[in-house]
Amino acid sequence: MKNSKPTFEDIITYLFEKTGNVEPSFSSKMLATIIPEKPIWDRYVAQNLNIKLSGLSQEEKLKSAIEKYSEMEQWYEDFLNSEDGHNCVEEFERFLPDYKWISNIKKVDALLWSAR
Repeated sequence: MKNSKPTFEDIITYLFEKTGNVEPSFSSKMLATIIPEKPIWDRYVAQNLNIKLSGLSQEEKLKSAIEKYSEMEQWYEDFLNSEDGHNCVEEFERFLPDYKWISNIKKVDALLWSAR
């Protein structure tokens, strides 16, 4: 899929169909490996964004994960377009100038991940 443009939904659904498990973190990491501008669903990022899966069945959790990832993407878009988002990226680049090449989403990911 490296030469295609998979979505989070494509990946998590495929993995669910093959394993029966709902794997939002792994799916997002696979997606971000292919498309670096995509956010990573990590337990600390999800915690800081107050994102929690809902549903009792695996099918309900799958649907919830797809919806929550979409909400996560929207949060990143809104945040990166805000004054706070601009300040966050500027501070990251000030402290780590050799890493300016990293996507802005990855800069925010790193800060959310480190805020435990």
